[in-house]
Amino acid sequence: MEKRSVTRWALLSMLLFCVQVILLSLTPLAEYGNAANEFNSIGMWLAVAMIAGMYIVPLGLYRIGLPFSKAILAILSGFGIFIHFIIVVLLLISTFFTAAGVAAAACSLLSIIVNVIWFFAAFRNRRLAY
Repeated sequence: MEKRSVTRWALLSMLLFCVQVILLSLTPLAEYGNAANEFNSIGMWLAVAMIAGMYIVPLGLYRIGLPFSKAILAILSGFGIFIHFIIVVLLLISTFFTAAGVAAAACSLLSIIVNVIWFFAAFRNRRLAY
C-alpha cells in the first residue's frame, strides 16, 4: 500500500514539474539568459525529458525494492519544494502577472503541496495510524 501511494504522489510531482517547465517557457522569464527555454523549443523538451528521467529512474528503483531509492526520492522532493518556492517568489517579485505567470505560480504552489504530501506518504509511522 505504501509503495502505491508513494508512486502516485511521485508521479504527480513529476507531472507538475514538467508542466511547470512548459508554463515557465510561456512567461517573460523565458527571454532571460542564454540557456532560456522558449515554448516548444528543443531545450524545453529536453528539460522536460531530463526532469522525467530524474523521477522515473529512482522511482523504478524504489518499485523494485532498493532501500536507498526512497532517500533519493526524498532529496528530489526536497529540491522540488525549494525550487518551486523560489519560482513563486521570482514570479511575484518580477510582477509577471500574465496568464502564464499566474498559472506557473499556481502550479508551483500545488507542487509544493504535493511534495509535502509525498513526505507524509513515504515516511508516515504506521503504528500511529492504528
